[in-house]
Amino acid sequence: MEEGREYEYLFKLVIIGDSRVGKSCLLFRFADDSFRESYLTTIRVDFRFKTLDLGETSVKLEIWDTPGQERFRNI
Repeated sequence: MEEGREYEYLFKLVIIGDSRVGKSCLLFRFADDSFRESYLTTIRVDFRFKTLDLGETSVKLEIWDTPGQERFRNI
C-alpha cells in the first residue's frame, strides 16, 4: 500500500436501472447504513464511498447512483 493511502484497491461500481426501483435506497442502506421512508427522484448522478476491510486487505468502493430516466441511459 502506498504511503498516505488508506486502501489497497479501488473499485468503481455503477447502479443502473429503471426509475423508482430503489437504486438510491440500496446505495444509502449499504454505504451509510441508513434507511429513509421516502426519497426524491434522483435528478443527477450521485455517489458514495465505502471502505471495507477484507482480512488483511482494505478495499475502497466508489458507488455511483444513476437516474433512471431514459436520457441518462448512455451513462
